Amino acid sequence: MKKLGILTVLLIIAFTAGAQTQKTETEDFSFGVKLGFSSTLPIINSLTIEGVEAENVNLQYKVGYLAAVFCRINIDRFFIMPGVEWNHADGSVNYLLPEGIDQTYFKSPSAVSSEGFNVETNTIEVPVLLGFNMVKSHPYCLSFQAGPKLRYRLTEDFSPIGNPETFKQSKESKPYGINAVTGVSVSIWRMFFDFYYEFGINQSKTDFSYQTTLLPYESNFSLKNRTNKMNFSLGILF
Repeated sequence: MKKLGILTVLLIIAFTAGAQTQKTETEDFSFGVKLGFSSTLPIINSLTIEGVEAENVNLQYKVGYLAAVFCRINIDRFFIMPGVEWNHADGSVNYLLPEGIDQTYFKSPSAVSSEGFNVETNTIEVPVLLGFNMVKSHPYCLSFQAGPKLRYRLTEDFSPIGNPETFKQSKESKPYGINAVTGVSVSIWRMFFDFYYEFGINQSKTDFSYQTTLLPYESNFSLKNRTNKMNFSLGILF
């Protein structure tokens, strides 16, 4: 409800701004802000435990959210739009224990008996998009946008499902990455609505471990995945 309220306030402000000025598309330079939601369904390339690949890996991701600032350089019907974006996503990963792993450890009351873990990530992303205004008739505009997005993972936290203990991250091999972005934007005066699809050009890799407090045993995990998500956002141009 709080997220919906923020977007509603943003919508009201956008209409107010639109009523006051009506020349966004003709300006050479402008900047803006936006808030939105993301639907993340990353592609899991592999999940290994003690070097053995897990089976039947299942993803359950919640709706994430984002906030961004950007500038826009207009050149006739084309424009260049660099920006900085913060993204938050969380969900859970379930799997079946593969053969060959220490089953005694996983049957411990404080071990990963649920055979799954929660994931929560925060990233800073820098898109540089090239856009084309397919429809440009004041006060309406419909544009197509595409380009690369640089991604850096600020934090990535893991915790066993149904267990108060937490994993510890042993190292981050690839906290950075590059996404390919494509989407459309619809604007009315200074208010706009964006829809983007993103796909990871490279895969990210995270190594982490689980250490129970009852047994002197540490189990090592390695997760390789690739970005695959859709973004919906509402914003204002100034």
